[in-house]
Amino acid sequence: QIARDLHIAISRDNDIQPSEQQTEILYQLIHKQSQDELILRKQGLGPQTAQIISRKLEFQNLNVIDLYNNKIGDAGLPFILKCRPRKLNIGSNRLTNIGMAV
Repeated sequence: QIARDLHIAISRDNDIQPSEQQTEILYQLIHKQSQDELILRKQGLGPQTAQIISRKLEFQNLNVIDLYNNKIGDAGLPFILKCRPRKLNIGSNRLTNIGMAV
């Protein structure tokens, strides 16, 4: 379920049509990870995807969130911060001083 929701949000963030194949790839990527980590580098995640991550995983006690090289931007950062990970990698995510002031 989460893989499908994330893929739909990624598709919206990138203005592309979702595909079953990409949903399956995302599902495999997520389910190979430990339960206290979310590592989604270079997946095209944007603000809408950040909102889905927050909604679905806010209370999962994630220790690590690694979203390096996506497009979260200033609008998506507050959603990611709601998850309160111990380690957060949001490098190369189109963040400005405005987003970092959150």
